[in-house]
Amino acid sequence: MGGCEDRRFVVTESWGTEVLVVGAGPAGLATSIELARRGRRVLLAERSLSNRRKLCGEFLSGDGCQVLKELGGELTDDCPRIDGVLLTGMRGRGWQTSIPGLGRGCSRQRLGLILASVCDDLGVKRLRGVRVEPGSGLNITARRGTVPVEIEARMTVHASGRAGSARLRPSKGRRGRRQWLAVAVHGRGRRSTQVQLHATGTGYVGVNGIEGDRINVCALLRAPGTAVDPLQILMSESTHNPLLHNYLSSITFDDTSVCTVAGLDFGRQSPPRSITVGDAAGAPTPLLGLGLAAALRGGQMLGKMADDAMQTTTTTSELSARYQRAWRAEFGRRFALGRHLQRLIMQPLLAEIVLLGLHQFPRLGERVVRATRGPLPVVS
Repeated sequence: MGGCEDRRFVVTESWGTEVLVVGAGPAGLATSIELARRGRRVLLAERSLSNRRKLCGEFLSGDGCQVLKELGGELTDDCPRIDGVLLTGMRGRGWQTSIPGLGRGCSRQRLGLILASVCDDLGVKRLRGVRVEPGSGLNITARRGTVPVEIEARMTVHASGRAGSARLRPSKGRRGRRQWLAVAVHGRGRRSTQVQLHATGTGYVGVNGIEGDRINVCALLRAPGTAVDPLQILMSESTHNPLLHNYLSSITFDDTSVCTVAGLDFGRQSPPRSITVGDAAGAPTPLLGLGLAAALRGGQMLGKMADDAMQTTTTTSELSARYQRAWRAEFGRRFALGRHLQRLIMQPLLAEIVLLGLHQFPRLGERVVRATRGPLPVVS
């Protein structure tokens, strides 16, 4: 068997019980860990050669922290605890609530390193810089640059994210797709123990602390079609919300950490006839802060089901259908609620009405937040 740097990598018949996992994001890493813990030989293929910065809210909910522990990883002490939510509108009105155990702030890069370390301890083999074609057969077509790569695997799991087909569904026409922009950037300043969501004129901005005394700012905005500095767009949008603008003005941003994505879609982007997990199967709206937790839990669930399936005559389509049913049962209602909430906050007038209602019925807001969560750990 060749090493990760070979120009040609062939998994021989001795690897006939292996699983090929395509994509080394949180979902792919979690799937690999769960399978390896169950004694399966796993090959993890990834396109990127480095753990580069990716756009992410960088918030791991309380139930996600619990799944991470079950997978054998744990956040370090410098990942701040987050125990509340702050929602603000364009007229300077805000609403907040305290929810102990809500989650922790953690960059996606840090989470990836934690999960990768667990994979290494379990003997998961990693194949970097490889593009794998969608499919689920025994003989997998892959390429490293122009060099073909042959991989034989009993099962293939796709955890390759939204990769290129990501779009936020526009109201009409292709032009609408190009108007959406997601921006994320790290900075330093006054950190809060809350997840902050700030409505703006054309979208919303999320803020929370992460490790290293840093702050992650992540925005989903309807941006102009011409090329403009993402930070300029972010600061310009913040002028519509005085509380947000004052807060962002106090932050020192790290220009090298800026990450942008134009056009997002939170529907299903499954490759044909394949088993998918994470954003490749269905991504939550960013508003929920459930992306990382759902990726970890989805990978854990699929790993268990895939191991069971390989012990029986379960087909790929049967396994995929079984997983999708379990996924919908666990996340379907929460994701649907998140889509409705995001539609509200993306419309300034409705966002103000929501804030007025929350002030009249504060307990209702807490119930809504809890309805988007899984079981939260008990915090002493």
